[in-house]
This record gives sequence, C-alpha cells and structure tokens, in this order.
Amino acid sequence: MRDDSDLIWALLNGIPYLGETTDILLFETPRWVSLLLLSIPASVAIHLPSEKEREGGSRYGPEQLFGPAVATLLSVAFLLPDPQTAPIVIVTVITAGAWRQGVINWFWISPIAWFWASLELFQYLEVGQGSDYARIIGGLAGFSQYLLFHNGLLLANSPFEDHDTGNDEFLGLASRGYGYVFLLISGGVSGALPFISALVAGWDGIRSGTPIVLHGSVLVQTLTLESWLRDDFGFHSEDALVWPIAVGIVMVGLSWRRANPYGREVMVQAVGTSESEPFDTEKDFGMFGSAFFLIAMFPYSEFIEVDFAFGASIVLLSLHHVIVGFGRDHGWRRLISLIGMPSGLIVTGVAYEGLIMVLMLFLASLTLIGQAVLYASKGGLEIGSTIEGAAPIVSDVGVSEPSPEPSKIKEEPTEVSEEAEPEDDVPSEEVDEEESVEPEPVKPQSPLFESEDALFGIRLEPNMMYNLREMISTNRTVDFSKWSPVLAISSNGSIVLNWEKSSEEE
Repeated sequence: MRDDSDLIWALLNGIPYLGETTDILLFETPRWVSLLLLSIPASVAIHLPSEKEREGGSRYGPEQLFGPAVATLLSVAFLLPDPQTAPIVIVTVITAGAWRQGVINWFWISPIAWFWASLELFQYLEVGQGSDYARIIGGLAGFSQYLLFHNGLLLANSPFEDHDTGNDEFLGLASRGYGYVFLLISGGVSGALPFISALVAGWDGIRSGTPIVLHGSVLVQTLTLESWLRDDFGFHSEDALVWPIAVGIVMVGLSWRRANPYGREVMVQAVGTSESEPFDTEKDFGMFGSAFFLIAMFPYSEFIEVDFAFGASIVLLSLHHVIVGFGRDHGWRRLISLIGMPSGLIVTGVAYEGLIMVLMLFLASLTLIGQAVLYASKGGLEIGSTIEGAAPIVSDVGVSEPSPEPSKIKEEPTEVSEEAEPEDDVPSEEVDEEESVEPEPVKPQSPLFESEDALFGIRLEPNMMYNLREMISTNRTVDFSKWSPVLAISSNGSIVLNWEKSSEEE
C-alpha cells in the first residue's frame, strides 16, 4: 500500500520553480517551503479583525506578531533566484523591526544571525577568508549591542518598564560574550584581533569588578599572543611567556602597594551564607601574580638556557613575601615564603649539583630554622599582633604590681579609678594645711579590669589603650554593626585583638 505522504511530496515537487531546491540554509531545501511559511501570516491576517474586536483588547502584541513577520521574510527569501543575497536583507529588516517594536528576545541571537547573513554574502561575492570576516561582523554586532544596551538605547522601545529585571539584565553579558567569542576565532584575518579581544576582556573584568574574568583573560592573552607571534612574525612559542611573567610582576607590585585597580570595593558572597563581604584584592593579586610569574618562568628558564633562573625567581619572590608578610602580618605571604624559599634554593642546587647542591641544602635548612625562630618570636609576649598594620603592643601583664591587692572597681572599662577618699580620723587642721599646699599633678592610673571568675585584676597601660583605639578606628574593612573588637590573652601570653559577632547578630 502506497503511503499518502509520497503522493503529497511528489505533487509539491512537481510544481514548476517551487519544486526546485535552494541552499539558503545549511542544507538544500525545496522552495515550496515558502507556501508553508506563508500559511502562518495568512492565518494571523484572517483572525486579526475578530481579535481586535475582542473584549479586553487584542492578544496580539509586537512579540506575537514578530514570528509571522519573520515567516513572511523567510518565505520571500526561499523564492529568490539567488538566496545568498537574501539573509543580509532579512537580518537587517528583522533587527530594525525588533528594535522598533521592542522585541528584546531577538537580540539574544542577533549576533549569530549577523554572522550567518554576512557569511552568505561573502560567499556570494567570492571574498577570500569570508568566514573570518563573517566572524568579525558577528563580534562587532555583539559589541554594538552591548554599547546600545549600556546606553539604554537597545531597550528604549521595550514595553516593560523594569528593564533590569528578569532575563534582560543578562542581555548585556550575552552580547559581550558573543563579541569576545567571535573575535577570538577570527585569527585568520590577523592574529592581533584575538589578542586585542582578550585585552578588552581583561579591561572589562577590571571595569566590572569581576576578578575571575581578569585572571582568565591573562591565560587567553598568552595563548592568542603566542599564535600571533608565531604565525605573523615567526617567533618561537616560548617568547609569548614574557607576557604572563610581566603581568605577574605587575600584579605582585600592585599587591605590595595595596592598589585597587577596580577603582571601588568589590563585594563577594561569603561561603555558606547569603551575605556579601569585602574582597581581599591584595591577597588575590599577590597569589595570582605569583602563580603567573612562577608558572611561566619554569618553561621560559629552560628556553633561555639559564639553569638558575627558575630557582632564583622562587627565592626572590619568597624573599619579597617574607619581608612584606611579617611587616603586615599576612599568613598567606609567610606560607609562600616558608615553602618557596627552601624549594628555590634546592631547585638551584639541582641545576648545578656537586658542592653547590650541598651548599644550597645547607642554606635551605637555615632559612627554615630562621623562619621558625621568627614565627616563635612573632607569637611571643610584647612582639607584634594579629592585626594588619598594627604597631607592637607592649603590656605589663604578668609583672608584679607594688600594691598588695587590686581594688575592686565597678565602673566601666574606659573610666579611670578614683583616688581613695581621706580617712576620717585625720584632724581637720591637718587637712586644711594639706589643702592649702598645691599638690603635685598625679598621673591618672591605667584602667583596671576585673572579672567575677578571676581572683586578680588586669591593668592596661595608656599607650596600649591608645594603640588599640587607633587600630579599631582606622580599620575600615570591618562592619561595626556586625562585629565587635575583643581583646584576648592566649595561653602563651600573646595579646590578640579579635573580632567577634555582636550580640545583635547572634
């Protein structure tokens, strides 16, 4: 029994001109498809008059009529004798109509449409490297969309007032993504275009305050620079490693200077919570800069055939971190130096072997011992603190006081204890004589703190109180509405200023 569909296809293929095929799409398509496409706007045209008379207004808006309009354009394109000239006209008309009617969903795919339309046009014109030029057109379309979105022109005709809510807020991100991707794969025209695209992505990461985009762009910049130097100038691939080395040095320098290239405070979501916390730019630039520098230096030192270059780089970088780490009380810097300094010396010794290897092992052990001594001293009494940038705090805790027993005072911790009143058994005449003589100015005693559980009091020196106040007032990275400063004394006698959650937060 013959299938009815075979009869239908044979009938449609037998129609003059409409039975022919066209390659307007990626595969050959019969021209009679235009009849099926025209049925969509025809159905809308039939029901549109009754829809306008419907109570409550028509349900056909710009987005509902956009599909039939596209179907009409495609049906006309299938009927053209040379279909390669149709896509550029179709995409232009659809883009203009979508912007005029506020159909925002079209712009999610319009860069791809511009790439396809320009590819068909360049093939029709027989332009060499037409696919690469089409990628450039697609990338420029994506960046143009982003600029229009950023200036508010792209959504100017949108019927929705809250353009920044829903999926529209990601339209700018998608437009930039199209621009970067299309330009990154357009290296056939010039190797400089992918490298410039990666540079723009890095600048975009700095401008938008997105560290992951900035760090990822450095890797892409290295790969695109390597391809550009190798294909266009004949350089070795290893010459491109100079770029991440230079970027790493710059990032380490910015970390040392505490410079913020983002221009504002970057907030990130805390792990396990929905709250945001300030992003540690100094730590981020210091660690990623060190990684870029050392990872690129390892193969580059072999390329330049300098045996000690990699080991010396590790030692110099670790020396920088150990000096800055102890000055600013950064544990992550001291951890880098603790591992890096002996490792760099050992790597240098392996390159030369013999007596130099023995000498480097000896120096590596000395660096470990020296850092261990510094760590022990850092945690001892009267040396340093765990507050970044704080001056050394000197305290007399543990030193015997001349008074036999501290008095019990119930005032606030910041108040100074009052002097004892004169005894009642002293004659009034002697008191008058003493009052007539101007007493010498008595220095206020240090605040005395007591606890119901402790049998002793704690007295803080004035200079120590001053240093603590300065540290607390100058620390702008702490939200005082959520955190409170608490002075603690550890079991080994170290004085530490901790930050604990306030009672309101708990």
